[in-house]
Amino acid sequence: MKLKIRAKAGGKPRPFTISDLKPQKTEEQIQNGVCSFLRRFHRNVFYHVDLAGIRVNSPYQRKIIHDQQGPAGFPDIVIYERRGGFNGLVLEMKRESPYRKRDGQLKDDPHLRDQERWLQQFRESGYVTGFFWAPESAIKAINEYLQLPFDCEG
Repeated sequence: MKLKIRAKAGGKPRPFTISDLKPQKTEEQIQNGVCSFLRRFHRNVFYHVDLAGIRVNSPYQRKIIHDQQGPAGFPDIVIYERRGGFNGLVLEMKRESPYRKRDGQLKDDPHLRDQERWLQQFRESGYVTGFFWAPESAIKAINEYLQLPFDCEG
């Protein structure tokens, strides 16, 4: 599946490439890049973004987000599209790999354990889940998932 975007100066459309993404340094920037991709190339896909990790300067806005926020560890992006026998795709965005290099196990961090519990609950409910620490891998997973056959049963 080739994705097209318009050239800036009104030229011919060109294929979307990973280099079209701006370099990301924070989890928020990585999540913004993935959300921008979803808005541009998958406009009809139903998804939800958790705002827990968003930095807000206004104390009033911070309180509103805190008061309406769900439980700790809830995943960053949930795509609610049934495909290939799955109920959706759940992405937990990270700034770096949450796995230890020496053995591939999840790093010993209470927040990561909360997030892994949420991912496990979603897996048990028929979702595809994963940690992603680069926009390229998240975008690849989204495209691969959305290319699975549409599943209208349920």
